[in-house]
Amino acid sequence: MLKTPKTHVIQQISGGTYWYNGISKNLSLMYSGNKNKPKEISMMFNVDGLPISRSSQSQFWPIMGQVYESEYGPFFIGIFHGYTKPKNLDEYLSSFVTELNDLLENGIAIDGEHIVIECRCFLCDAPAKSFVKCNAYHNSYFGCNFCCVEGIYDDNRMSYNQLNCALRTDESFRNQLQEEHHKGKSILEALPINMVTDFPNDYLHLILLGIQKTLLKIWTLGNNYNTKLSAPQIALVNMRLLNFAKSQPNEFARKIRTLDCLKHWKGTELRTFLLYTGPVALKDILSPEAYYNFLALHCAVRICSSSMVDSHLVIAKQLFKIFAEGCIEIYGEQCMSHNFHNIIHVVNDVKKFGKLDSYSCFPFESKLFALKNLLRKGDKPLAQVINRLSELELLHPKKIQTQKNMLAKEMKSEKDSYEELFHNKMRYNKTEKNKWMLMNNNEIVEFEKAINIGEKTYVLGSKIKKTSNLYETPLRSSLLDIYASDGITGSPQMFPLESIKTKMFLMQSDDGVVFSPLLHNE
Repeated sequence: MLKTPKTHVIQQISGGTYWYNGISKNLSLMYSGNKNKPKEISMMFNVDGLPISRSSQSQFWPIMGQVYESEYGPFFIGIFHGYTKPKNLDEYLSSFVTELNDLLENGIAIDGEHIVIECRCFLCDAPAKSFVKCNAYHNSYFGCNFCCVEGIYDDNRMSYNQLNCALRTDESFRNQLQEEHHKGKSILEALPINMVTDFPNDYLHLILLGIQKTLLKIWTLGNNYNTKLSAPQIALVNMRLLNFAKSQPNEFARKIRTLDCLKHWKGTELRTFLLYTGPVALKDILSPEAYYNFLALHCAVRICSSSMVDSHLVIAKQLFKIFAEGCIEIYGEQCMSHNFHNIIHVVNDVKKFGKLDSYSCFPFESKLFALKNLLRKGDKPLAQVINRLSELELLHPKKIQTQKNMLAKEMKSEKDSYEELFHNKMRYNKTEKNKWMLMNNNEIVEFEKAINIGEKTYVLGSKIKKTSNLYETPLRSSLLDIYASDGITGSPQMFPLESIKTKMFLMQSDDGVVFSPLLHNE
């Protein structure tokens, strides 16, 4: 009934078995039958390891791709299974490199229409990046992928304290001018890509799972008495976080949890803390020096995650440097691990690729989780996932979907009046979680209802009367559209639908409320 294929082309390669699905096949599934095919697409690629058993070394190493311009998520190009990572990189990536080279040169024809293909970037965590590039690992003396800094090994830690070293280039990488950085020659060098800048730092692993989680561990579990929080302070932060959870908008994938669950926090939870809740939860609790240092990171990442990225990138670069230098002063030189050092290189990636969320591993990590869930038993895991993926292709064809503005729940007592609005992928209604809007003129408005008048849609709402800055340094929070307020609103007014800038996250503070604009939609 499911038309599960009875045979698969599974190759034996060094270290395990390998199935190559292909790029062209996936693109054809995505765009076949689509009347509005793009003339040109750019692709992002990911390679990563996935342990599939706690009782053995059994693991997958998928190659995934994603079309940057499409709202459809990643797809599997190839999957390796073994009890170690692929032992021969050339064998593992050979089919992928051959096909990608052909697509980059000739494009692809789907339904008689030609599509030009470009390679946008390769997104990998630090170990996987070193593996596919055949260079020194992130904890080695010459482990930085972007500059020629030499690490210092002390007390079982490698630190990279120099922040102004010469940058690597594609030419210097290919010519292996710093021999200690290289462990061989990567097959990816056969592609017309930049071997340095086309492998950007990943927001998820570097900033969130790397830096932000480490800072939280230092504050809660560390031995630095100048920055470690006491038990009552941690309890106060937890209380604040639980209060924030009560008004957390629906757009957040995970409910806010306390620091007691820190070891279980996922990347999205760390992002929520860094971008939204952290500055409010830590205010007047963390030491002034550490709080200012954290705000430098918060402001820089906010800039690099918003429309401000085009006009304020120089400021973000300064803030990242302030953060890195502050970490050395506050936490010591040994804190400058690969992740903390590489924060100074993030702006170069943002300058080339845009907002942080536009080139992160978030969608690839979600796809990895889905892959693991396809397994039903321990025997022949690669054949199992091939079967399940083939079935999903037949049952759920890939289609590019777009979401339109919607009005929902028409009020029975008022014609053309609606209790709920879906606008720019965000949901508005009268609940505390979903009723706050930021307008184009930076006024904060409380949603009451949406109204259709002729062919136009309006929002009836009440403006917040008074706002102030949550913090003044290193930037005024109002520059990031973050405001403190007493929460008092004026009389209801009508606002055109197009005047809505974004949704706001309201957080109760000790002396009022704080509004923070949503930068993402999960």
